[in-house]
Amino acid sequence: MSGLLNIFSINQVFIIIFFIALLVWISFLSDRKPKRKVLFFGDSITQQGAGPNGYISILEGMLQDESIKTFSLSESGIGGNTVDDLLSRVGKDVLSAKPDLVIVYAGINDAWRKRFTGSHTDEASFEKTYRKIVDRLCKNGISVAVCTLGVIGEKKNNANELDQVLDAYSNIISNIAAEYKISLIDLRSIFKKYEAEHNKADYDKGILTTDAVHLNFAGNELLAGIMLDLLKQL
Repeated sequence: MSGLLNIFSINQVFIIIFFIALLVWISFLSDRKPKRKVLFFGDSITQQGAGPNGYISILEGMLQDESIKTFSLSESGIGGNTVDDLLSRVGKDVLSAKPDLVIVYAGINDAWRKRFTGSHTDEASFEKTYRKIVDRLCKNGISVAVCTLGVIGEKKNNANELDQVLDAYSNIISNIAAEYKISLIDLRSIFKKYEAEHNKADYDKGILTTDAVHLNFAGNELLAGIMLDLLKQL
């Protein structure tokens, strides 16, 4: 009788070992599965996003915390870039990387240049160029998500100098997203809502940005969370 029990015990041990080995093997295969390449394409906001406290770095941490291993993140952001600059380097900096998904966040400099040159990119030119960027990415079989624009100045109720320009650009981006049936990340609305809730003293900067444009930690953390929600939906 004891011998029979020992046989059962040995069989149970083997079954446990088998299932543990199976789980390890499944985990191994999961880690070896090709990851989806996500490329963030834009200007200095994107460039800084890859820094230690940038939204891309924070997003990587969020993915790790949730044991999401299906994405590989990279960025191609250059400070001062306008949509014309992005269009000129789509092939060299984006298509050559063969991403599965490109997240476009651009247009701030097209508006901000007004402070330095006296004029911003007119709406017709902005729309034409932005559409070319999206069209080229889509025609190369790349999934695309586009972002409406954050802030140039954090005052509420359209009290910032360039709010109307950013609103116009954001409407253009939203329309292009609908036309191409691609994902839209409406940062303009999200940032405005955040400012309404958190910027009680109506500061020009310091709530989501360091200098009224570039993101501080709160801004980067907010943006990372938004990007995480997008990736979870894919």
